[in-house]
Amino acid sequence: LYKLVHYFPDRKILAGSKNPSKNLKWTVLPSYSIEELFPFDNNIENCEKSLRNLGVEKLDLMQFQVWNNLKQHSRNRTSAQNPIP
Repeated sequence: LYKLVHYFPDRKILAGSKNPSKNLKWTVLPSYSIEELFPFDNNIENCEKSLRNLGVEKLDLMQFQVWNNLKQHSRNRTSAQNPIP
């Protein structure tokens, strides 16, 4: 993305990044609080790191990246195993 953004400086390219949870566990348990997963200071730190890595002044999207347990949700598991081509 860094190369793309800087190779086409005259074009509007939307830049986004993922914000991992602080505990770096991708499967969210019901016992985890949002404050535990995404504390404010950690969110700012991850955003600033992404800005530096991409060499941009702003991000158009910052995705807060976690997963639920797909085994508990058969409909989600089926859609994840059989994505639309």
